[in-house]
Amino acid sequence: MIILKSSEEIEEIKKAAQIAKIVMDRTLGWMHPGLTTLQVDKFVNSQIKAFHSLPSFLGVDGYKFSTCISINNEVVHGMPSNRKIRRGDIVSLDLGVKLNGWNSDMCRTKVADGKKKSDYVDKFLEVGIKALDEAITQVVIGNRVGDISSSIQKSVETAGFNVIRDLTGHAIGRELHEDPMIPCFGKRGTGDVLQEGMVLCVEVMYVAGSPLLKSAKDGWTVSTMDGKISAMFEDMVAVAPDGPKVLTR
Repeated sequence: MIILKSSEEIEEIKKAAQIAKIVMDRTLGWMHPGLTTLQVDKFVNSQIKAFHSLPSFLGVDGYKFSTCISINNEVVHGMPSNRKIRRGDIVSLDLGVKLNGWNSDMCRTKVADGKKKSDYVDKFLEVGIKALDEAITQVVIGNRVGDISSSIQKSVETAGFNVIRDLTGHAIGRELHEDPMIPCFGKRGTGDVLQEGMVLCVEVMYVAGSPLLKSAKDGWTVSTMDGKISAMFEDMVAVAPDGPKVLTR
């Protein structure tokens, strides 16, 4: 069931989204090689609590952490652990903040030391950023979910990479995951019609090689089967009368 939000509710959701943005920026600026992913998770947790907020991910389906931190060929749901981040690792940081009952969710990917690892990796990450920007332009009243999905697919595949087909973006609100689901592939003019009051998490999930995935023994971490690199970029976007309203920027 699609749950539309009022303009007042969207402003409340935006407060949670803006805290998530601040925490994301602080964490990416602080994160460095030598830290464990568990240390990064604890840092995020402390930052969220400093805003008198709660981590959106904590407790969902029994999840015990505030973040998902996926490295190199890990696509999503990387479970924080004592694994150390190495110089040159491609790190996707996914986090959410819950404030006054409203959830937020966003993701960014960067090279751990903040420097360009290689021209190939630099191009790979730029593709995801541009794909997200382009997909957001499709979040307008009267368009359909397939317009967003098709945009993501076209941007990624035109650049020579592949989108993930087994995982999706989603709407968000009181619940972390709400309808409709937003795949990274699809056809224009198909799917649910975008209506004023929808708040969507547009997720660009893509890989350098095959989109076939495997799950780790921890029951959460999802990785590429061929071991090639992956990345994810995610923003929250409200469907508004004057066009896309990005809440996490």
